[in-house]
Amino acid sequence: MGHPDGRDGLDRARLTELIVLMGEHAMVVKSVGVLSVGKVLGCLGAVLGLLYFGVILWQDLGRAPAAFPQTKGDALANGIIIFISAPIAFGVLGFIGGILLAALYNVVARGLGGIEITLGERERKEAAQNQRDATI
Repeated sequence: MGHPDGRDGLDRARLTELIVLMGEHAMVVKSVGVLSVGKVLGCLGAVLGLLYFGVILWQDLGRAPAAFPQTKGDALANGIIIFISAPIAFGVLGFIGGILLAALYNVVARGLGGIEITLGERERKEAAQNQRDATI
């Protein structure tokens, strides 16, 4: 017996939706956006550089005047330079590292198949909806 609108069987979008909703919800990350990963890791590097060197600056400024009273101004100037330049350097290094790692991942995933992830209930429904929207 055929489909009510004259089609035989299920169309691809409906079949994909049924598979996703029935529990076949493992997906594979076959590739990642190189610039996207670079931007995220660059931002994380900048934030971590800011936090790390902010703590170091705070600690050093507390110790420098007591140990070397004549270098209080130098310590402050050096600390400010490091506080500004370190997050920039960490951000640039994070961006470059992210680009290299993402490109390497894409090459390795092509040969090995990528990383398998499992989606939860909400994500499965969203994936099915996205699949339906993509076929319309």
